[in-house]
Amino acid sequence: MDKMSKIEDKNPTKHYFACLPYLNLRDIPEIDLGFAKIWNYDLKKESYIFSNSLREHLDKIFNGYKMSYPYNKTKGFDAYPPLKGIGIITLGNDSTIPFDLDNKQKEQKPKRVEELKNFPFKTFNEFKKALIEGVANVGVDRGVALQWIQNGIYSSGWQRAQALFLATLPFIATIGFIIYSIVTKSWLLLLASPALLIGFFIFHPSSAMIFGFIRKSLIGLTIIGLIWGIINSVNWLIALTLSLVIIWYAQRTIYSKAVNGMIRAVLEHEDLLCILWNNNSLNVSLYNGDNYWFKWKTENGKNEHYNNK
Repeated sequence: MDKMSKIEDKNPTKHYFACLPYLNLRDIPEIDLGFAKIWNYDLKKESYIFSNSLREHLDKIFNGYKMSYPYNKTKGFDAYPPLKGIGIITLGNDSTIPFDLDNKQKEQKPKRVEELKNFPFKTFNEFKKALIEGVANVGVDRGVALQWIQNGIYSSGWQRAQALFLATLPFIATIGFIIYSIVTKSWLLLLASPALLIGFFIFHPSSAMIFGFIRKSLIGLTIIGLIWGIINSVNWLIALTLSLVIIWYAQRTIYSKAVNGMIRAVLEHEDLLCILWNNNSLNVSLYNGDNYWFKWKTENGKNEHYNNK
């Protein structure tokens, strides 16, 4: 055993997991709340957990959570199989960095496209040319983009200022609504304050995967209510719907600016592209429908996982 191995045995890497066992995400890969991410263990464990030993250890832990009702009319232990789609919560700036027990985070990170594993283009110039010509498109993780625009490399001071303003805008709208209710002595209107909190979560872009048509309908009704309130001079309705519209606009815009800003930065800075690719936070789509990620690819409708070691 070498010296480094002895040191690691004395000071092993520790990981702390917060999970929601009975939040069944089903086919939803992950829910990005910006400040936190809830991801489907069964669908995303290979993307976020590189270590086979850590995955096997967690499999044993999560298999202890069973369905609370008999399944498929079976008997005995088979009647209560392990839960699937368990949600894992990750918080903070490290929420999108894969967990690793094999010291991969200590390895020197590639800074050139030629050094990347499984990247669909041989050089950075070839990649940029494909995007400019419309042959390829690039997508980035929204949560990573939001973290990047707030304090990442190559994000400008103006971008950080915009992100800060948009992040605080929902709170400003909520405070303004409360102040309006107090000043106008509309005490019953204060009872509608929880609607702003509910709107904050439902109007979040990640909620589109959960609420779908319901979310779109609520946004449409809010905008219609604002227009109707302005036309008919219904002040309490204007105050409520305007606050909700501001909350929706702020969340929609901050993610849009973050994603678009990061994509522009990726086209200018090769090292940023390499960082995102290695963290599985960026994917490349070709015009023929093929898609490429760090850990897997989809070609001709077939998925193939790489053996990255």
